[in-house]
Amino acid sequence: MKSHPRWRARIIALAVAILVMLALTTTTIAGAASRPLPKQNAPAHVTEGHVSPLTCTISASPASQTVGVNQTAKVLVSIDCPGGYTFVKITWGDGTVSNYPGGCTSPCNLLTEHSYAIPGDYHAKICLEPVNVCTTVEIRVV
Repeated sequence: MKSHPRWRARIIALAVAILVMLALTTTTIAGAASRPLPKQNAPAHVTEGHVSPLTCTISASPASQTVGVNQTAKVLVSIDCPGGYTFVKITWGDGTVSNYPGGCTSPCNLLTEHSYAIPGDYHAKICLEPVNVCTTVEIRVV
């Protein structure tokens, strides 16, 4: 019996997506190098969700960095949330919000990047959602 090509393509695409999600514990995005700093655990509190925030930690490095206008700031986010989370939300401080899907096996890392068009001091807030466990980093743009 011959299978329909459209179903075969869907099954292959689904299998590839599942394999990528299972195998990907660190997302790497090319850009400027940054010097990692020691892990800093954020205070935990809950606004919604069913996962206890006491089981989740998030840290980001470097804690502060300086980049030029339109240069890439890289932030390595370290996540340990055995109970699970839906996504990582980063509010970059310039009106931009980035959402990265959850689903990694704890602990895991996510390498993120952002560039700023205007000089200034920015405080990027990085949160595990919906457990609302957060940390911040400082990015100075010159």
